[in-house]
Amino acid sequence: MVSPILLIALPLFFAFLIPLFKGKGKSILLIFAILINLIISILIFPSVLHKAIIVKIANFLPPVGINLFVGPIGITLSVIISGIGLLVSIYLLKMEKRPPLNRFYALYLLMISGATGMSLTGDIFNMFVFLEITTISAYGLTAYGKDKAGLEAGMKYLLIGSLGANLVLIGVILLYATTGSLNMADIAGKISMVPKSVLSFIFVLFFVGFGIEAELFPLNGWSPDAMEGAPHPISVMFSSVISKVGLYAFFRFVITVLGLTNIKGILLWFGVATLFVGELAALRQRNLKRLLAYSSIAQLGFIFAAIAVGTSLAVKGAMFHIINHALLSGMMFAIAGFSAVSSGDGNIDTLKGLGNRSRLLAFAFTIGALGTLGFPLLNGFWSKFMMILGMIKGNAIVPVYIILFASVIETVYYLRLVYFIYFIPSKSEQALGYIPFAVVFPVVIFLVFVLILGIYPSLVNGVLNGTVTDILNRSWYITSVFGG
Repeated sequence: MVSPILLIALPLFFAFLIPLFKGKGKSILLIFAILINLIISILIFPSVLHKAIIVKIANFLPPVGINLFVGPIGITLSVIISGIGLLVSIYLLKMEKRPPLNRFYALYLLMISGATGMSLTGDIFNMFVFLEITTISAYGLTAYGKDKAGLEAGMKYLLIGSLGANLVLIGVILLYATTGSLNMADIAGKISMVPKSVLSFIFVLFFVGFGIEAELFPLNGWSPDAMEGAPHPISVMFSSVISKVGLYAFFRFVITVLGLTNIKGILLWFGVATLFVGELAALRQRNLKRLLAYSSIAQLGFIFAAIAVGTSLAVKGAMFHIINHALLSGMMFAIAGFSAVSSGDGNIDTLKGLGNRSRLLAFAFTIGALGTLGFPLLNGFWSKFMMILGMIKGNAIVPVYIILFASVIETVYYLRLVYFIYFIPSKSEQALGYIPFAVVFPVVIFLVFVLILGIYPSLVNGVLNGTVTDILNRSWYITSVFGG
């Protein structure tokens, strides 16, 4: 079997090769590197649905040696990272031409390597290292265009993200000082050794540190600015990929490592607050990418709340929604980016008359909006239905009412966009003309998977069941690592 280490090592390797190539060779190498990662992820995928793969670095057994934990969640995130990363690398061909591209592509590959490492590592210090690789790359990519919005967003992300990473590092140091281990499974077995006051402090450190990356309210002030100011392809990655990895890291530490299942009520309300504030903020936006950014924050809040409730059905729905939202938001951000480039304006008014100017983009954006709303027979419906039902089974009745009310707000602003697309004429009724293959291909692939998962949601049932065990069953995680 192919070693999962390659999923982290290959993007790093190719990142340093990029400057050696010229012209189109850089783009070809970028696409090739991420395609290889996707193929490896797919090859490994069936093997880990029921039994995790433990990779021992330098053949040292855990907890002495560093290990990778390749379980259902980790490999699912790896497929999402490389799959969407591949589509975005194609989208980059037409949507990002500002030199020097070798730096842009190198940072992009480093971000993919870091995000994959966060998803697969079984070591708390390496989680911090991969977090740093991911965020430092993201800072550079956000400010890459050197325009005022991008530079301001990049600086804000740098300051807030650096604070979060440093807090995570302090938490890692405290865990090592009290347990004598950096291995997640080993710490999970020794967590009773940590004094309660110290454990509470460590939780606060991780809550803020990973909460920033998970875009949790009130720690997400940087996110809308970053998604609006970043180059359009990077906005797709932020919404579809990076935020999901931050969410995973948060719950991996809180549930698996710290074993703090008695604070689910607190986490639930933070998730609900993130959702509600996100929907209210989205309602007021005139910039399309900023609106989609707040909508993405709201969806992350929904996912966060469902996982916090902790019922199997709620967690299963949350994991499904991670997949669904990655596809839906990726598709809408890709269209928003192309509309902004075509019109020279990022305002929501750029969607006016899109139904007459490009039926494909209009249809795809409409499906994205309706899917995010949870329209029946679209993929978002099934995951939202599962989360709501799972939360009801977990007796989270009041949060469900708030979520349903927030859904009304969400319906208002998304249907307004759909109304703009089909019923409000644009200033120019001319067709968009030739839409580059580099834009059409990613949008069509996003659309196909959205429709398939809406019609056949059972296709992912096996992996969803595995992810529930992965995130909720600490003993399974510990046993998988130590082979008991």
